[in-house]
Amino acid sequence: MSRRGRYSYIFSDCGNNFVGAVNHLTQFMQDATSDCSNIICKQTNVAFSVKAIVHVNRESHGMVVSGNFLLLKRYAMIHVIEADVPVLCQNTITDFPNLEVLNLIDINLWNIQTNAFQDVANLKQLSLAANNLNEIRKGSFNNLPSLEKLYLSANEISYIEDESFANLPQLKAIHLDRNKLTELKGDWFSKCPIIDTINLQFNVIETISSTALRGIKPNHVAPITISLNKNLIKEVDKLYMDTNNPIYLHLEGNYIILNDNSKLYLNKNKISCVSDDILENMQNTTKDLYLEGNPITCNCLKMIKEKIG
Repeated sequence: MSRRGRYSYIFSDCGNNFVGAVNHLTQFMQDATSDCSNIICKQTNVAFSVKAIVHVNRESHGMVVSGNFLLLKRYAMIHVIEADVPVLCQNTITDFPNLEVLNLIDINLWNIQTNAFQDVANLKQLSLAANNLNEIRKGSFNNLPSLEKLYLSANEISYIEDESFANLPQLKAIHLDRNKLTELKGDWFSKCPIIDTINLQFNVIETISSTALRGIKPNHVAPITISLNKNLIKEVDKLYMDTNNPIYLHLEGNYIILNDNSKLYLNKNKISCVSDDILENMQNTTKDLYLEGNPITCNCLKMIKEKIG
């Protein structure tokens, strides 16, 4: 001020030309909204600290350890009991050649990056239950060629992208119970050749559409158990399938009401008899009940004829 004298005029662009600040904020927002939550992955060392119960093999006694997760690579079973890992970034779980069972339960997880798992060829059971996941994207479970059981129970999952479990050739059972799913889509499991158990209990599914099971194409002939207990299901369409496997469809605890002229298809189940309450509901109505391919007993057939003729 003393060298230049007093200012005659002061101009302002009203904050429209903070180029550096704008660039920084723009990059921040792009990182914050990216699929992989890159801002967290950039600022957080993927070698997160944990408290865990570990086993050298399935027969050994467990012991409690604390420290860097990457120092647990020699163990076959890891059950994390204390950690804060909001994002599984790319390559977070890398080079665990002995790992067969991994439980990351209640660790505040809300996002899984594509290729978060690398070089864990022997992992057979993975649990991410009781976390904050709200969606599952294709690629979340890449590089898990031996995975047989996947637990995603008690999350906030409301969306699953088609073929999200496509790279799991050994997957037999998946547990998606206690989430916020509103539909069942066979395309989720279209490339799971040996799947036989799908647990969707305690979700908010209201209708089972006719194409709900299309896409499930196992290469075995064993039954497929699909548990939809305790949803909000009011209606089940005639199901079209891409497989001849028997389907054990559990619908207990829903809101299914059979109006006149309704048709209930229970073909190819394990039904040996029909309970009295169902038969009473069928009496004096125009409802149709289909039971082909069930092991109905002779005594039960006699009772059905007596009840509904």
